[in-house]
Amino acid sequence: MSVTPREELAARLDSARRRKNLSIRAVARLVDVPAATVQGWLSGKHAPTPALRPQFERLVRALGLEGEVQPEWLDVDRALGTLRSGDTPYVGLRPYATTEERLFFGRDVEAARIATAVRHHAPTHGLVALVGPSGSGKSSLLAAGLVGRHCAPGGLLEHRRGRVLPVRDLTTHPDTGDADLIVLDQFEELLDLGADRDATLAAVVDLAARVTVVLGIRSDAYGRLAELGDLRDALERPILVQPMAPEEIRQAITGPAALRDVEVDPGLVELVLADTGAAEDPQATLTLLPLVSHALLMTWGAGSGQRMTVDDYRRAGGLSSAVENLADGIVASLSTEQRRTARALFMRMVGLLDDRAVRRPVALASLSTATLAVARPFVDARVLSTTETQLHISHDSVLRHAPVGRQRPLPRRPDPGRPAAHVRRPGPGRQHRPAQPARGRVPHGVPRPLHLPARPGAPHVGPAAARARAGVRPDRADPRPRPAGHRRVPADPAGATGRPVPPGRQPGQHAARP
Repeated sequence: MSVTPREELAARLDSARRRKNLSIRAVARLVDVPAATVQGWLSGKHAPTPALRPQFERLVRALGLEGEVQPEWLDVDRALGTLRSGDTPYVGLRPYATTEERLFFGRDVEAARIATAVRHHAPTHGLVALVGPSGSGKSSLLAAGLVGRHCAPGGLLEHRRGRVLPVRDLTTHPDTGDADLIVLDQFEELLDLGADRDATLAAVVDLAARVTVVLGIRSDAYGRLAELGDLRDALERPILVQPMAPEEIRQAITGPAALRDVEVDPGLVELVLADTGAAEDPQATLTLLPLVSHALLMTWGAGSGQRMTVDDYRRAGGLSSAVENLADGIVASLSTEQRRTARALFMRMVGLLDDRAVRRPVALASLSTATLAVARPFVDARVLSTTETQLHISHDSVLRHAPVGRQRPLPRRPDPGRPAAHVRRPGPGRQHRPAQPARGRVPHGVPRPLHLPARPGAPHVGPAAARARAGVRPDRADPRPRPAGHRRVPADPAGATGRPVPPGRQPGQHAARP
């Protein structure tokens, strides 16, 4: 297994610390940052953000490594400056637009296959569904491939007038102009419309009676949408997104750079291919395409503008850390109050559908001037995207990789005038309790209903009855297991919670008092 530059640098720093017999806490005091931050640097888990670069450089000097280590790979400042200029051939996390067809490389065969299927199944009107997992490039295929390329002169559908619309706009802005081919991307949002769902579905059916309607559907929502009678016929013959072949990924890497007369090192192409795992498993690319695009965007921003190299790619964080490094840099540049504003903004743009975090747009008109100012650097970096009226998270991968998307705790900046908080240590015979997740919340910080494990063969019961049978008080929504013999937890006579009855105790018998 190869060692990344971050891991190599972390290993050198930690080795120097050990030679000087310094503890993590001692190093943290030297550089005036929390011990957890130093631990992350020395383990290679976290990259120092631009805001903490002075402290990191102080750490390098304190360990006697000044001039010996070159941590340029963590620098996202220059990349952000390049991205703000807008002159980039890669689009990053957001999908390609209908006007970016000439930047859309590596998908010629797939775009032609989709256009052929649309022409065959809905030549003048009707419904066609394109289905694929998040990250497979559905939105780009429909916008840049189907509408931008094949509804243009020389395309397979050159006589059609294509347009991409959000499904939410069908009831509020139903005017489709002169378009006779409508793409409804992210059609799974229909399930999240609540009281507007039936009216929107009726509008889709009415539209399909007059023009061709192409639905972009995330595969994990396909089953629920297929249960809707009005969609059943179309969803019985879906077009499934196919993965990119290694040669197509090569074209997606080198093609956009060639438009700017920029060379791409052959080693960089092979490294990206290796990171995607496309050679061993072509299906792997079905969820990685936005990350590949973002890594290339950041590589472009980190480079000289004349050549894209392996070093540029590694400085950007590669496929695994490019999103995290960029978002970390943006968050670190914000004040404490701006970070709280960013947290609140991202929480507004995240919803819940079938226990899964999903993106939700917010109206630009509903945002204050201060919130729009906080959103600006995220838009520049393609983490957020805008339409004429809405602001939204660029892709589902932001929910998994960006610090604000993952809802990390806000970093606490050290306050020299504030004494260190007292830490209560466990007494003899006691241990620290493991950290518990927030009550009633999933790891990403999105509320979800309580689900108790069902005993095989047990009848279905509602949440309130399940909590009662599990011995959970009505005012307690978190059924965390308590230590054996705890007086307030009765034994489970029916075995509904699946907890074993301690030896020597009969079902229904309470723990003996000590």
